[in-house]
Amino acid sequence: MQFVVSKASTANQADGNGVVWCYEVGQDAAIDEREKEDLSPFNIPKIRVFIPPHVNPRITAQQGLFTVHPLKGSEASEPLERQSRSRLSLIKVLIHNDHKPVLRQQLSELGVNAASIFPDLDGLSSHLQWVESVWSYGDGYSG
Repeated sequence: MQFVVSKASTANQADGNGVVWCYEVGQDAAIDEREKEDLSPFNIPKIRVFIPPHVNPRITAQQGLFTVHPLKGSEASEPLERQSRSRLSLIKVLIHNDHKPVLRQQLSELGVNAASIFPDLDGLSSHLQWVESVWSYGDGYSG
């Protein structure tokens, strides 16, 4: 959610509405430890979900997971939002641009901010710049 309410990454990008895509993963979509050794990403027949080892502080902090898609030529190679029969149920949640500042503040109060998602100097710097910008507008900061 933090990614959705953050500002645009470049000056020429519009900072419009945000979108959160939510997946409801079926039990047979997750790649378990037993399959990991024998399964190749080049010959999977359907979309699967892979939870990576936490070898990087960012992956650990973000609690990330990845989808693995079949090669082109199958229905499963289409974008998820265009698929009619996916093992992953896809829900689109629109975040209106006007709501982003309040949501960003609330997320930060809950400990979800650039410093917690990117646990390195860049993340800390980004978060401190944001805190300073909130204070400079006189809105105060509570998170």
